[in-house]
Amino acid sequence: MPRLCLRFRLRTLFAAISLLGLLLGSVAWFVNYLSRIPKEVTLVCEIAPSNAGNKVAFVRVHGEILDKWSGVRDSIAAHTGHNTYPESVRLTLLNVKEHKKCLDLGGVDISGSPAWARDDSLLAYVSAYSELNKNDERKRLQIYDVTSDSSDTVFVANDWFIRSLSFSPESKHLAFVENYNNKNLRVLDIDSGNTTVLASGVNSFYVRWAVDGKSVFCIRNGLEIWQIAIEDKSKAMLFKGKDMNENYPNILTPSPDGRQLGFAYAGAFHSLDLETQRVARWFDCHHYFITFDWSNEGICYLDAVDEDAKKMARVMVYDPIGSTRTEVDVGPYAHVAWLREGVLVVRKDNTELWELTVQDKAMKRLFPVSSD
Repeated sequence: MPRLCLRFRLRTLFAAISLLGLLLGSVAWFVNYLSRIPKEVTLVCEIAPSNAGNKVAFVRVHGEILDKWSGVRDSIAAHTGHNTYPESVRLTLLNVKEHKKCLDLGGVDISGSPAWARDDSLLAYVSAYSELNKNDERKRLQIYDVTSDSSDTVFVANDWFIRSLSFSPESKHLAFVENYNNKNLRVLDIDSGNTTVLASGVNSFYVRWAVDGKSVFCIRNGLEIWQIAIEDKSKAMLFKGKDMNENYPNILTPSPDGRQLGFAYAGAFHSLDLETQRVARWFDCHHYFITFDWSNEGICYLDAVDEDAKKMARVMVYDPIGSTRTEVDVGPYAHVAWLREGVLVVRKDNTELWELTVQDKAMKRLFPVSSD
C-alpha cells in the first residue's frame, strides 16, 4: 500500500508539472500574441527646415507597427528593420513661431525628402500616385508654391522612385535622382520645365549643389565622389573609397564658403579641399541615422552613445575653426539640422520634433502640436 500511494503521488506530481508547463506555454504564447497586435503610431521622417528658420517641412507616416521591440521603423525608405505598414503618408509644413501646421498634404511618397528653394517660396516633394488616377503609381515630382498655395507636377518618373531633391542656390534649377535603369541624375529648369540628364549610375542619395550653383556633387558607382558641371556636363572624380562594406563615402555637405566638401567615410567626417583635392579626417562619428548640416555656426551631427547606434545619440556641433566639439544633448534622436542661428531641430523618439538651443541647451517641443 505505501508503494502504491507513493506511485500515485508521483504520477499526480508529474501530471501537475506537465499541466503547469502547458499553462505557462499558453501564457507565453498569449503574451507574444498580444505583443504582435498592430499598434498605430505616427512617425516623423525626413526633416527640411526652411532657410529663414520659421518653418519646418517633414514627411510623417501613420500606420501599424507589427513588432514587439521598442524601436519602430524610421520610414519605409529607411532603416531600422522593423515592420511598419503605412495607412497614410503626409507632407506637413509646420510654422515654428505660431506653433501650428500650415500645410498637410496626403498621398506623399516617403522616398523623396522635401527640399526648399533658397527664398522659401517653393517646396519640392514627391507624390506617390496621380490625383486623377490613383492606380497610376508612378512617382511624381511636385513643387508647392507657398505664395499661391498650389502644387504642380513637374516630372513623372518612369520607374520606382525619385530621390535626393536639391534646389540650386539661385533656385532656378532642381536636381534629383530618378531610378530608371542606371539611376539618372537629372536637373530640372524651373522656368521651362525641361529636364536634363547629367549622369547615370548615381547613388540615390546625397546630391548636393556647389555653392556657386555651377555644378553638383554626387556619388557614383557606390564608391566615387564626382563633381559635374551644369553647362557642359564635364565630370571630375574627386575621391574614391576602398570597398562597399564600410569604406565608402556618403552624406555630402559643402561648406558655406564653397571651398570644401564634407562627407562621411570609414566612421569619420572627412573634408575635401576643392582647390587642392586634399582630404583630411576631422572627427569620428558613429550613428545609424548619420547626417551632417554645415552652416556658419558649425557642423551639427549625431554620434552614437554605445554599440547600439540606432536608439541613443549625442547631438553634437563641431567648430571647424577651433577643431572643437560641443555636446548639446543626449537622447533617442535622429535627423538633426540647423533651424536658425544657434538653434537646431531634431527628431526625438521617432514621433516628435524638438528645438534645441546650442548655447544654453534649452529645449522646446515643436511637434505634435496641440491640435493633433
